[in-house]
Parts: sequence; C-alpha cells; structure tokens
Amino acid sequence: MRQAQSSRRADHLFCVNWRNRDCEARTTVQAVVNIRVALVDDHTVFAEALAALLDAEPGLNVVATATSLDAARRMLARNRVDVVLLDLDIDGDNGLRLLDEHDDGERDVRFIVVTGLEDPGVLSDAVRRGVAGWVTKEVGVQELVHVIVGVHAGETHVPPLMLTGLLRSLRVIDGEIEQSQRLISTLSRRERDVLRLMTVGMSRNTIANSLQLSPNTVRTHAQHVLHKLEVHTALGAAAIARSAHLDQDT
Repeated sequence: MRQAQSSRRADHLFCVNWRNRDCEARTTVQAVVNIRVALVDDHTVFAEALAALLDAEPGLNVVATATSLDAARRMLARNRVDVVLLDLDIDGDNGLRLLDEHDDGERDVRFIVVTGLEDPGVLSDAVRRGVAGWVTKEVGVQELVHVIVGVHAGETHVPPLMLTGLLRSLRVIDGEIEQSQRLISTLSRRERDVLRLMTVGMSRNTIANSLQLSPNTVRTHAQHVLHKLEVHTALGAAAIARSAHLDQDT
C-alpha cells in the first residue's frame, strides 16, 4: 500500500501523465555540466522514480539516494554532492537535522526541501538552518530542474505564494529571539552555566558534579533561572535558551 502511494506521489509531482508517453517535456540544462544530485526520502519507490526522472535530464547526475538520516550521512560522506533534495519527514525524524550536522566549510552542498507541506513557520525554520530552496510536491519536472540549476548557481528559491507568510514568520521569530535574549541577559554567569546544562537534560546531581557545586546550590540557581525567565518548568527555560542560542554563547 505504501509503495502504491509513493508511486502516485512521484507521478503527481512530475507529471499527471507520467505513465503515458505524453509526458516527455524536459528542461535541457545546456549551460551546466554534471550537477551531482542526491535524494533523501523514506519512500523508496518515490525516491527511485524521482531519481530516474532527474537522471534523464541533461546536465544532472543523480549520484545516490538515501531513505534514512543515517544513510544520508553516509551518502554525503562517501559521495561528492552539489545539491541534496530533502524530505522533511524521514521515517519520523526531522530531515532538517541533516543541515544542522553538515559542515559548510567541509563541502559546498546546497539543500532543497521537497515536501507536500506548505507551512511558512516550518519554511522559515528551514531557511534559518540554511535551506536554499523549497519545492512543493505539486510542481512539474521542468520547474524542479530550474530550481536545482538556480540553487546550484547560488540562488534561493521560495514559492511565491509562501513568500509573504515566510517574511511574516521571520519577523515573529526575530521578535521571539530578541525577547529570549533580553530574558537571558538578566541571568548571572553561574545561572547561565546551570541553564546550559539544564537545556541538554542533565539532572541536578549531574549538573552539581559538572560545575563542582552542591545539589542545593544548583537547585537555588535553577529556581532563580525559572523566576528570571518567567517560566515554571525546566522545559520552558530550555525553550528560551534555545531561542536565544545560549548554547552558542561563549
């Protein structure tokens, strides 16, 4: 059943008549030589159908596919890739994690999200993480090829109908970050140390051992953190810390 659904998804993405010979329109990539493309999607049939269609395009070379994040990591380590087409939901995992783990300085790889989702909030998160393109699974093969070529050339592609929502979402996120940073600035240096360790899920005793403090002292610092951040739980404090990028603060 899942394979049948994946086949229909691939069919719908690229051409409603793909099973017929009527769907033969192709975009010739004349000015580009061998853009190395990789696919990450947990629907095997869909990924294989997409790979076959793109590999038939002049100037595009599908070098590998992956159906899990672990496989994608190995794929990127073993292959020279220019553009990655990435689904958001990879077997229940967030595909955007791949961008968080990718070292931009190690290899120049551009990421394009290919998804059925049209959520400006998720799009803004993806853009902030470094996604260079966003394509819905309603587009045709010609448009997808144009996006791949443009992204490879350094362009950023966002569907026009999602652009207004993206800009609005980015403004909201900027406001949330500013508020989080303002709250974090009220903490003492030791309170920030405790919050960093709370954010990664450490227990009070583990934090105490790590900072060479007594558990009671850690408890006091944690209570101050919650009060100053205007939250009632460690999870709420962790959310503010992540929003303010406290883990990147030195």
